[in-house]
Amino acid sequence: MIVYVETNFVVEFVFRQSEYDSCDALRQMAEEGEIELHIPALAVAEAADLIRKTHTARQALVTDLNKHLARSAHLQESVPSLEVLKLHIVESLATEEQLLWDLREFIRTRAVTVPYDREALDWSWFFDLTKAVQGRSDTMILGSIFADAKRKHLGGTESIFVTKDRKDFSGPDVREHLKSAGCKLLFSFADSVAYLRHRP
Repeated sequence: MIVYVETNFVVEFVFRQSEYDSCDALRQMAEEGEIELHIPALAVAEAADLIRKTHTARQALVTDLNKHLARSAHLQESVPSLEVLKLHIVESLATEEQLLWDLREFIRTRAVTVPYDREALDWSWFFDLTKAVQGRSDTMILGSIFADAKRKHLGGTESIFVTKDRKDFSGPDVREHLKSAGCKLLFSFADSVAYLRHRP
């Protein structure tokens, strides 16, 4: 069984958001050979860029807090939680950098990176022209996944595509196209784990 994920898988994992445990369960299933985890190369790049921008903004916040705390001893004494917040941000940056590094190694060695090839380009243009998906990056990611799933389906392989982006991928055209490629669409990492564990 192939499991397609996209940008929000990486973001969910690195920032340890609400479905982190389910994302980690998918990673472990891929490590143990129970599934093949496929992720578009574009999604990896998009997630890395989003994470970098978030970390840059947090680092700027820490710099600003340091300036304000250095200028006012009264502020340090009256609002000690600011120092705690600063330390928490610094610690979270280090933890997230390590999680991102670990996930990159997993993707490089154990997952399958889906290329943005000519067929993916054609399908992304199609999804853009038919307005099946809004947003250029989403059409490119869907084009990559659909082209790959279609090829794999010809060989008899079934797949699922799991994303938290219900707003952009929930249109009936998206679901029908994926279904034609033997690919089931799910909007929760927890649901995908349950589906995989209980499938025949």
